[in-house]
Amino acid sequence: MKSFLIFIIFSGFGLTSKAQDTITLLTGHIIPCKVYQENDNVISCEYLKKGREERLILDSYRIFSIKFGNGQEKVYYKQDSTKGNWFTVEDMRYFIYGEQDAMKGYKSPMTNVLGVIAGAGAGFFAMESLILFGAPLVYTTGNILPYIIIDRKTVRDEKLLEQETYVQGYERVARSKKIQNALKSSTAGLAIGIGAYFLVKEFDK
Repeated sequence: MKSFLIFIIFSGFGLTSKAQDTITLLTGHIIPCKVYQENDNVISCEYLKKGREERLILDSYRIFSIKFGNGQEKVYYKQDSTKGNWFTVEDMRYFIYGEQDAMKGYKSPMTNVLGVIAGAGAGFFAMESLILFGAPLVYTTGNILPYIIIDRKTVRDEKLLEQETYVQGYERVARSKKIQNALKSSTAGLAIGIGAYFLVKEFDK
């Protein structure tokens, strides 16, 4: 629920330039805000939502760093294998750069096209089969493993491609987007195929 809230805040509320600080999450999302309280466990901040100030409390373990309005940065992330934090601070920063570039620029148009085709084919030709509604799941599963091709145009600096953790961060987000696109497109295709099936059946009467 917290992750969903953070995503909505980041993507939909249109935070204005009045926010003085920025919080960078380990997911790569950036939250413009004004930090008014912080400790080792939680960060409290205010952000602008439709012109009104709202408060948000974030667990510190979700945060990579806070960049304050004066230009200073405070890094919260610490390398700690007992907590699953395997990367050094520098490597984690590269990882986040990769996440951010993939969020901003990665697209998988062929995944969408093939998803619609696969879903529509299943909806039309397998209408009376038990595999009908499993088609989107099968197609989506098939998109989990294939190698992610990084579009160099979406990379802020090609030298980052030499950093393994940058590539890992990019691939994590890109794969997630690809899987979501596969599920959405194949489900849409399935609906189209089913509709076409009943339309043809109606004309054949």
